Amino acid sequence: LSRYKQGWGMADVKRLYDMRDSFPVIIDETDVLTNLSSTQYPVTVAAGQAALRTTMVYTDPAGVPGVDPNRVNDLTLKVTSPSAVVYWGNHGLVEGNWSVPGGSANTIDTVENVFVENPEAGTWTVEVFADEVNADGHPETPGVDDVDYALVVSIEAPPELLGDLNDDGDVTPTDVPHFVTALLGEPPAPGILESRADVNDDGLKNGRDVEPFVNALLE
Repeated sequence: LSRYKQGWGMADVKRLYDMRDSFPVIIDETDVLTNLSSTQYPVTVAAGQAALRTTMVYTDPAGVPGVDPNRVNDLTLKVTSPSAVVYWGNHGLVEGNWSVPGGSANTIDTVENVFVENPEAGTWTVEVFADEVNADGHPETPGVDDVDYALVVSIEAPPELLGDLNDDGDVTPTDVPHFVTALLGEPPAPGILESRADVNDDGLKNGRDVEPFVNALLE
């Protein structure tokens, strides 16, 4: 399915809950921009993260029928990596699931995303530009034509390696005694991630985890 048919998908509430501590930036229409102004947000990404996702949304006043483009105001999302690689909102996301570097400012959409897989470690810069403010989008400040927006940045950690109870990056025979201890319900040794004994990820640590644990050992 193309973006034109499925849009950006629906929210996964469990995933949102599991990632509740992974949102370094949440702006809920509290920041406003006037014409040609911008705001920057630094975001620090640790090494080895799975994804950096940024979404910017704004409510546009009603347009004039028959005018192309039909939008009134124009806010733009730009995300820059620590090594100065630039990602513009929605660039590459019509054709695929991940943003493509380069491109140019999106001047049409009121929903803009930048999704970066395996992001570079360091400080990223998220910017929102008010390229055009032709009508007031924030009536809370009378006498000023300005626009508010919602902005969310999330950092997705790599998935846990189930069966790797000693957290050495692989499932090896050194995990076997800790796996057995977890199945027997005995207290884990210091530094052991007992939750990873639930290898089939059904919320329980029991005999049904033995086969997938053995398969992970043999891979």
